[in-house]
Amino acid sequence: IGTSGRNIDECIRFLTSVGAKYVQRATGEWYPSYAYEQNNFPQWKAKLAAAHSVDPDIVFEACIFEVSSPGIERDLKRDSHFEKCMGMKIKIKLIRPLEGKREFSGILGGYENGAVQLILEDGSGFVVNKKETSYIKLDDFGGEI
Repeated sequence: IGTSGRNIDECIRFLTSVGAKYVQRATGEWYPSYAYEQNNFPQWKAKLAAAHSVDPDIVFEACIFEVSSPGIERDLKRDSHFEKCMGMKIKIKLIRPLEGKREFSGILGGYENGAVQLILEDGSGFVVNKKETSYIKLDDFGGEI
């Protein structure tokens, strides 16, 4: 039903001959452009209407959302993780307390040779070595800084 040059009549004939009632990825194809999909939507809508005129019970799935993520509140372990997350909100748990506190949340202000700079809400901050932490994670649920 998409735009790969197939004749709509051939597609409808095939779907009805096999008795299809559910068709995945019925509109469009894998293209990286939102504009491409918007420009072709009227064409897909007309093709789906033609198919429904033959069999109104066919369900066409318009799209599939596939999300790939390293994870919510992911651990930052590699140098590349810190480079990519510079300026983002993170949380740190220290092995030993600093001024009576072990857990901190703030902005990743810098990273070099295992030294992590955390900028706190009040504008102050500190630097801690990665080896002195239990974890360093993205803080996806911590609210505003």
